[in-house]
Amino acid sequence: MCKSSANLLNNQKGLSLIEVLVASVILIMVVSVTAVIFTSVSSANWSTGRRAQALNYAQGLMEFMRTHNQDLLSQQGTWQDEEIADLGYLEPIPEGISPRIEIALYDEELDLAKVHVLVEWQMSGQALKTELVTLVRSK
Repeated sequence: MCKSSANLLNNQKGLSLIEVLVASVILIMVVSVTAVIFTSVSSANWSTGRRAQALNYAQGLMEFMRTHNQDLLSQQGTWQDEEIADLGYLEPIPEGISPRIEIALYDEELDLAKVHVLVEWQMSGQALKTELVTLVRSK
């Protein structure tokens, strides 16, 4: 009987408590690293989307100023946020984005105006901006 009891102990199948604990620790580490990576990728994706949104708005506004340039020199000044609609640009301003456009005389003899588009937004407590500048001939 002693021999058979010893054989039963040696032939037991299953995992010991130490093996289960080691496997659990490894699993927790893998899940933690995956969660950190997922959070970083999500944050970077949101950041890139916000930047693209601001740039698209700035490009649209600049293109509008280039194509609707009749009597541009009479519109010299600075327009911000909802005031931009007074220039005829009716594209809605995306939430959290603050656009500004400045129109200034560049060369009166050539009827050139300097158009400066600035779009600002906040991300993670940091102020970011996109700027576009061009010269436009007033018709």
